[in-house]
Amino acid sequence: MSKGAQIDELMLQFGGSQSRMGAEALRLCEELAATAQEVHALLAENRSLQADIAALQQAAEDPVAVDGPFRPATSQHLARLNETEDQRCRGAASGQRSIAASQARLAGATERADIALKGLDLVVLLDVTVSMTPWIQAATQRCTDIFDAVKEIHPQAIVRLAVVGYRDYGNEPRLQVHDFVEKEGFTTLQTFLGNIKAESNFIGPGSADEPEDVAGGLDAVTKLSWRASTRVVVHFCDCPGHGRKYHTRRHQARRQYDRFPDGDPEGLIPEQTLQQLAAAGTDFYMVELTPDTDAMAECFQNSYDNAAAASFTRTDLGNQPHQFFPTLIKSVRQSVRNSAAFRAGTSAMCTSMVPVGPAGLARGITGFTGGLGLLGDD
Repeated sequence: MSKGAQIDELMLQFGGSQSRMGAEALRLCEELAATAQEVHALLAENRSLQADIAALQQAAEDPVAVDGPFRPATSQHLARLNETEDQRCRGAASGQRSIAASQARLAGATERADIALKGLDLVVLLDVTVSMTPWIQAATQRCTDIFDAVKEIHPQAIVRLAVVGYRDYGNEPRLQVHDFVEKEGFTTLQTFLGNIKAESNFIGPGSADEPEDVAGGLDAVTKLSWRASTRVVVHFCDCPGHGRKYHTRRHQARRQYDRFPDGDPEGLIPEQTLQQLAAAGTDFYMVELTPDTDAMAECFQNSYDNAAAASFTRTDLGNQPHQFFPTLIKSVRQSVRNSAAFRAGTSAMCTSMVPVGPAGLARGITGFTGGLGLLGDD
């Protein structure tokens, strides 16, 4: 590919990242604006209640002034004043609670916006059968370093890591999944990785084939608790999934190569799963350890052909487990670079938008998105 074509492709990917994150930023900013308006309204109501309470307190000290200049205040009238003041006080307390609740919602919305804009969700997807033993060991030993390495790439990043391991039908457990954790919760993930046993997929006569449950692994990835705007999946594999179209010609000639030549026995279609990931803006990096995955990689890459907000990257690594960590970090760096310019602008905007009120917030959103060319010139 020529230098010019490479630049055009990178610009297309970057533009897609802007579009994806621009839509997410607008949604989050609208949520913040609505909550900020609610807080402003409650504060105004609270000021009105406080003024009423102050007037009632003054009236209690000088009852004649409110009961008429020539008529002394009666005990019944004073009792009514006291009851009204109690009601006002209860209303003020309720208003304060409403303000506190709205402010808590505003803080939560701000936190969610910060996570979405600065967050990076990274998934390691890998075959955990016996041939992958060195790679499982590499993941166990080096995953803890990922958090620090990503911080060096993007110091403000909020990093979360998940692991999805897959075997084949008949192996138990067929899938091993650990949902996202931040660095503080990494101990549980490290224990999880240490407990993964790389096992053969031979479970009896007629059960030994080479393809694995790639479709199930991909499906498990979509069910993780994604929340960041920058989403990355790095897939380490040395065997294809079930289905003739994922096999090389050499393997297609072998009758017993795949127990499920028509595809996943549960009806999962990897291309549809990948399209779902692409639509969510997930960058997918397929790390091929043997030539056996070539046909599958081509099918998978086609699923990302029309993805404007995400990229698919193939890496031929071979049998080099020591390259596990560098490959992972290289993938993360590429995805962060594609979205870093956008994130820098949106973070600055979201940091300053709460104090300025709804009108200022709207101006900030319009100015920022217009500056990126996300809105029309009108």
